[in-house]
Amino acid sequence: MFGWLLHLYFERKLYRSFVSEFVGTGLLLFTIVTASVLAPAYASFAIAAQLVALTYIGGGINNPAILSGVSIVRLRRALVASNSAAVKAALKQWLMLCIVELLGGFVGAWVGYGVLGTELEREQFPAPMPNNKYDGDVGRSATVEFVFTFQLVLVTLFTCVAKIDSPTNPNRFLGPSLGCVVFIGVNVAGGISGASFNPAVATALQLIQCFTSRSSSKVSCRPLSFFWLYWLTEIGAGIVAAIVFVLASTETDGEREYIDEEADEASLPISGEVEAPADSDNKIIYGTTNATDPRSSARISLNEPRRSQSQAQRRSTQQRVGQMPTLADLGE
Repeated sequence: MFGWLLHLYFERKLYRSFVSEFVGTGLLLFTIVTASVLAPAYASFAIAAQLVALTYIGGGINNPAILSGVSIVRLRRALVASNSAAVKAALKQWLMLCIVELLGGFVGAWVGYGVLGTELEREQFPAPMPNNKYDGDVGRSATVEFVFTFQLVLVTLFTCVAKIDSPTNPNRFLGPSLGCVVFIGVNVAGGISGASFNPAVATALQLIQCFTSRSSSKVSCRPLSFFWLYWLTEIGAGIVAAIVFVLASTETDGEREYIDEEADEASLPISGEVEAPADSDNKIIYGTTNATDPRSSARISLNEPRRSQSQAQRRSTQQRVGQMPTLADLGE
């Protein structure tokens, strides 16, 4: 009866993700273009700071590589839950969000190009490609792009997607984590590959330079011939990071049965005064949980944190996998 209302709610939620990813990726590209040309000495800091700010807009993805890692985790959770609808939703949203991020990046890069006033500034447009001047051949460029993109995706998964006991603000550390990786990566890999770490960023910048190459003899369309390098290495880095995340995190812990904990919880009091057993080894303290007694909050069972933990770990996977267009949803 209310199925159409739920469908409308989740569709609107997905549309909001489209808007936030479009705007976020566009702002990121605008900052990359203007900072790289107008303030190259501070470009790494400016881009990192902008990325920190953008993580609080919508899902804070703005990167098809990060989106790929998140989608792999979503697919795994959907398969574990035997939820075919969630599998289709994850694949559909991955494709749609990649397109949205690419379009948003193109618009942001175009606006940034328009801010560059002189012909000399436009000739310094930061379209990424292997830099032969610094001996940055394809192999070295692929290596640095893979390594730093892998780090971006991995810290995203561990700060936002990992199952945690108290997900009150699951992405509170995402911005600083991504900002630190980007700051280091731009300074290390900038002279080798252009330090993209984001296929939407790379392709948008390459397209803009290719479209504007006709107006200047010193600007070529050559960077666009390397678009495959950034998509393959960075999407591959996202997939590998997701696999490492599943192996190294507590991702599989929620799939176990917590029968012992449930049996223990059934015997624990919720309120009231109970005497602890005389032979208790852990010296559990029970007391009166009277709201009028200011000391009652300090006399609760020491097993209460474990109760909350086991309940959080037993959250049903089906409640998460069908509706996760943003990182904040995945962190729940």
